[in-house]
Amino acid sequence: MQEKTLKSRLFTYYLTLILNSIALSIPHAILTVLLLSKGIKLYQIAAIQLFYNIAMTIFEFPSGVISDIISRRWTFLFANITLIIAYFIILIYDSYILMSIAWFLYGLSTALSTGTIESDMINYVKINKMDYYTKLFKNSNLIALVGMIIGASLGQFLYNRIDEKIYIVSILLLSLIILIIIFNYPVKEKIKDKRRESQSLKTKIVSIIKEGKRQIQSNIYLKYSIITLSLLQIFFQLHFHYWQALSLEYHISKKLFFIIYILFQFISIGIYNLPVDKFNEKRIFPIGIITIGSILWIRGTDDYKFLIGYMIIVAIVSFMKYYMTYILNKKVEIETISTITSFDSTMQRLCSILTLSILNILLRKYSLISIFYINSILVVLIFSVIIFRIKTLENEK
Repeated sequence: MQEKTLKSRLFTYYLTLILNSIALSIPHAILTVLLLSKGIKLYQIAAIQLFYNIAMTIFEFPSGVISDIISRRWTFLFANITLIIAYFIILIYDSYILMSIAWFLYGLSTALSTGTIESDMINYVKINKMDYYTKLFKNSNLIALVGMIIGASLGQFLYNRIDEKIYIVSILLLSLIILIIIFNYPVKEKIKDKRRESQSLKTKIVSIIKEGKRQIQSNIYLKYSIITLSLLQIFFQLHFHYWQALSLEYHISKKLFFIIYILFQFISIGIYNLPVDKFNEKRIFPIGIITIGSILWIRGTDDYKFLIGYMIIVAIVSFMKYYMTYILNKKVEIETISTITSFDSTMQRLCSILTLSILNILLRKYSLISIFYINSILVVLIFSVIIFRIKTLENEK
């Protein structure tokens, strides 16, 4: 009976996961092109994305509390309804102000959906003492990746035929997810036990926060990891929101954007399979040379040579993020891992907001390509300095 219930829950969870990944990624491969077609300027794109990050920063912390109060099921449903409203605004209107509102709602939806039915699924496995967590984690990532690839491919195919009406497909998929959750997702039981659990947790909140603060102040590894992961947003915000515009600057056809998007996903898979524990400071110099060499190479190239250099830069900076995340998780204490992780996430959001604000100003005066060159070199230098500092501390022990 327990095995049958697990299979039923997994089917619902995996189905909603892949549908959600497809719905979210349909516009991803052509998002910048779509905004430009609405008359949005490059510097305005940074401002629009800023509203997304502001919403995430405001609601990321409270979203867990909301889930506890009204259940993860209803929080997930509200998140999808909010996203549907955002997509309708993007579909119907071209206004810069309304696009900003839509992206704020998008950020709110993302914050609310974090840790909802996925957390319920994980808790169900743990409560019933099923040795399934590792397989669940692996399958979830794989299914999400497949959904992103399908969505990006579908979005590129449909955009060439129906333009921004691709959002109708996403809205239909999100509506289907809502129906699946309403009719096929179990309602949370034992509410009283849940409330008692929440009350017992509340008594520990202050002490956990204090302990997390003490760890960050006393543990140099945590401090440098959080600082580096936050500063890496200087590159990633430019990459996430402007790789399409950069490609257009180098005369890459927008018809190839979905292929480029898929390549980014495979780069991530490759990075996460590298033996990060064997990385040492001796490899910083060649990494820096390769990165700066790639930047100088693409500066004087055009077309597809730019893509090769750009992919190398993205791979290297992605590894930087992977390595610093590894250091953070390795050094943090078990009792305060959630507090430290939440604090790290908030710091990254704040750095993202600052980066997008600065980009909004710089893009009014300087070319996107020039900003990209300086941005990439700056990030490599920051990473190199911090890694040397961490390795120096390790050698002193």
